[in-house]
Amino acid sequence: MRWSKPHLLPIAATLIALSYGSTTQAEVPAVPPPASAYIMKLAVSPDDAGLIYAATNGGGLYRSTDSGDFWSDISPRPDLRYYNIMVLDPSDASHLFAGGRESGLWESIDRGDSWQLAAMPDHSILSLAIDPTDSERLFVLSPNGVHRSTTGGAGPWTHVFDYPQFVANHNVPWPDPDWPKQFGFFFCKAQLVCEVGYFIYFDTIVNRI
Repeated sequence: MRWSKPHLLPIAATLIALSYGSTTQAEVPAVPPPASAYIMKLAVSPDDAGLIYAATNGGGLYRSTDSGDFWSDISPRPDLRYYNIMVLDPSDASHLFAGGRESGLWESIDRGDSWQLAAMPDHSILSLAIDPTDSERLFVLSPNGVHRSTTGGAGPWTHVFDYPQFVANHNVPWPDPDWPKQFGFFFCKAQLVCEVGYFIYFDTIVNRI
């Protein structure tokens, strides 16, 4: 007996269903963090090549002591999972700084075993630079601009670059000038090259900011 095309449709549908049903999502092994999260920053201890830190966007902070074979969650708080930075003190590799979305700046003096909130509670931390010649001098980039500490983060912070005011004064053509997270780029190097927005300054950090 010859089958017409309408008779083939149920068979085709059954074969497709069986084909898709043969591989279920449960059979796919889960990818453990930090690989399952968006890794924003990696840092390796200069004292131990097997000691690696990862800051992730959505997964928290992680540490590996065996060159990345196994990772442990070292996040300061279970409800803070979005991090942008993980920075090691150049004068003491066990001294860490971390921060991210509305997390504030966190500090650890024991390789991430414990943390304390160092500054800017509930503020987003976008980047951090430590003066390689003086680890007490910290520069933090937040949505409001650049903040400087000369006491290793323990004392008062000086707002040395007001980003929202800069946008207002110079008519910076961002898509949304009222949203300072659009701030694109800031970095400081040892002898000082600071690039902020559209302006580049070549000077010493002490004299400029």
